[in-house]
Amino acid sequence: MRTRNVARFSNGGTLSIDQNRRLLFGRGQVDWQHPMGKGEILSVGGNWDLDDVSQHYAFTSVGGDGSLGPNSVDQYDAISNTLAAYATFQQPVGSWNLMPGIRVERNVRHISSPGLTDVRIERTSLFPTLHVEHPLGKALDLTLSYSKRIDRAPTDWLRPFRIVESVQTIMQGNPRLKDQSTDSYQINLHYHRKTIDAGLILYDRETSGLWSADYTVINGINVYTQVNAGHRRDSGAEFDLSAPVLKRVKVNASVNLFDERAPVDVAVGAASKDTFRYSTNSTLEWDGPDRGKVPGDIAQLQWQYYSPWRQFQFRTFDWNWLALSYTHSFSRTLSLNGTASYVTPNRHRLLAPLVQEFYTEHSPVEFKLKLLKTSGKR
Repeated sequence: MRTRNVARFSNGGTLSIDQNRRLLFGRGQVDWQHPMGKGEILSVGGNWDLDDVSQHYAFTSVGGDGSLGPNSVDQYDAISNTLAAYATFQQPVGSWNLMPGIRVERNVRHISSPGLTDVRIERTSLFPTLHVEHPLGKALDLTLSYSKRIDRAPTDWLRPFRIVESVQTIMQGNPRLKDQSTDSYQINLHYHRKTIDAGLILYDRETSGLWSADYTVINGINVYTQVNAGHRRDSGAEFDLSAPVLKRVKVNASVNLFDERAPVDVAVGAASKDTFRYSTNSTLEWDGPDRGKVPGDIAQLQWQYYSPWRQFQFRTFDWNWLALSYTHSFSRTLSLNGTASYVTPNRHRLLAPLVQEFYTEHSPVEFKLKLLKTSGKR
């Protein structure tokens, strides 16, 4: 894949950013399951993942002020090998159903760039899991779970040189960036009876080595790099409901509450800040009556809302998304769908020691009209 960006300035100067990227990946997996007794199931397996990435980068500036640095040609080759083995054992204990598990991963990454020090990372990680189910009645179920997962840093963040992203921004790679890991604890209550389906999830998630973008200014240019900012803890609840409201009208709603303690960048260094935020995603749907063999019309009103939140050097403001759609069927195989959607301005503030940015993106109301024809018998 090749991308080329060229900018021309009023003084006759030009800026060119040329990137050529090649990606080769492979995956192999094997699983085996063996019943061992009444309700007892042993599952084992393993997988192998290979990612081979090569990127060539060239920056050229003609008639510029030199603030973006000299002309440069860089490249890197990265190979990532991950070998994993895992096992789970499901067994009943009275009215409880327990399924402990374990996963072992060996990850080896090697990044080389001409004239620069090679980056070599070798890590072995252990990931325990526990899943417990227990019925509390005919319509209510309880699930308890624990899991540990890891997010591996993308190779483009680990490359040992910088790239120009725009006339104002440079990204500096960070070979010392570590992976981030998350321990997740969760309680899930699920209720289902007739046409009502409801769920409540309580969770606590702790992330170590949290990734964050760290900005500074060099020669009037924004330069940022991905760093491990510290520790983040997320506690919260999610409530989901699907239920009829009126005849032919039903609602699907989800409300999420977050209590987050995360590192933020302040004038005298990093500190932790507590933030309470919330979001919602809801759909109100009307299903019209069928007209003989022709399906009835469908109308939907969707709404999403996200409250303000803080992440290291960024403050993100709240935003809403609204969509109204209507589908009319002419036959069992031909229908027309119209959708109108609107999103409130996307706004954020960047507050770093040497740089401040106020960003606002306005999007117009979007209309879509789609004629759908399906083939075959229905």
